[in-house]
Amino acid sequence: MSRLFASWRALKWLAFLFSFALDFYIFHISDPFTPLSFLTSGVAALLMFAFFFEVARAMRGRRRIHRALDDNERISYRVGQHVMALMRKIRADGLAYTAIWFPVWIAIFATFAILTMLVKNAIGAAPEFGMDWLTLAQYACGFYLPLIFAIPFVLEHVSEWTSNQYILAVDAKTLDPRLLIHSGVFDYYLETVSIERTVTTRVHQKWWEAMIGIGDVELRETAGGEGETLRDVWKPRILEKKIRLAIKASKRRDHAD
Repeated sequence: MSRLFASWRALKWLAFLFSFALDFYIFHISDPFTPLSFLTSGVAALLMFAFFFEVARAMRGRRRIHRALDDNERISYRVGQHVMALMRKIRADGLAYTAIWFPVWIAIFATFAILTMLVKNAIGAAPEFGMDWLTLAQYACGFYLPLIFAIPFVLEHVSEWTSNQYILAVDAKTLDPRLLIHSGVFDYYLETVSIERTVTTRVHQKWWEAMIGIGDVELRETAGGEGETLRDVWKPRILEKKIRLAIKASKRRDHAD
């Protein structure tokens, strides 16, 4: 049982089973296959999708990162990966791509359809299909139900994406900077990079990447070597500037001493 609850992949399927069972119960007690049952269960599916999406977005590893800081260190700047990194990861997983985007696009079109029906009902447009527009809008809420099948894949991919954090930490006394690279939810990765010897910082962005604020930041040390590359950074120019300023402040402190 402990292994079950220590695995994010196991928990995502528990979340799916919970959502499916709850939505089935709501559908059942709302007089099945009536407009009310499609309305209540459809809205419930939409709310559960939004809830678990926010749960996944909260997996930023705040406690781990604060525990990794030294006594006098403070977080100078913190940034995650751009949403394009999430899109690429989902696109590479064929099953997740289908399970997420198919229900999401259905829900988007259903929302536009429902709003149109409500407007027609408000202006007193003539009914179609033998039903008034309000009843049709209630039935259309059933198109939110496939969102339940997207929940486990959203939990996995969004949580892994949001856990990717680049943290610039600075010692309040010595002004020595270091970079923490964090990722993962249960099985996680935490790397510490000492950057006070960095002499070259570079930002790599294609023209379209600059337009949406995504890019890579490359750090190279005095001794040469491969250096460190931070991938798919959100607003990489800001991170690169913060790193340069932290390095300069550390060097000024060294010269002053």
